[in-house]
Amino acid sequence: MGKYLKTYEVSSSLSDRVLMRVRQAEKRQALLESVFSYSFLVLAILAVFGSGLWIYQDASQTGLWTMLSLVFTDGATILSFWKEFTVSVIESVPFISSSAVLVSLILIVLSVKNLLVVRDSSFKFNIIN
Repeated sequence: MGKYLKTYEVSSSLSDRVLMRVRQAEKRQALLESVFSYSFLVLAILAVFGSGLWIYQDASQTGLWTMLSLVFTDGATILSFWKEFTVSVIESVPFISSSAVLVSLILIVLSVKNLLVVRDSSFKFNIIN
């Protein structure tokens, strides 16, 4: 089967130019990915702060902080009415804003992971050069 395949000799200058263009394209792609990842990371960090403030406001409006302060001030009452207290704490937990914080934290982890992957691939690429 090998006798049917034709082999062509390519000049070294042509192969050098092609490899140089491929390396330039890889560097450009790594730069674009890192810029996107850094900007996404900044937005995700801002989202964590914004959703953290949202949790604080929701917990203040629902009275969660006052109910949790009862744990430290009036423990005997809480032990005697623990079922009602537990239900009212669960009802006053701001689940939507808590999920917003969780999503923001997941986005931070994913963008940091992407930054590390891009940095690792560009580091390996620089060693080859």
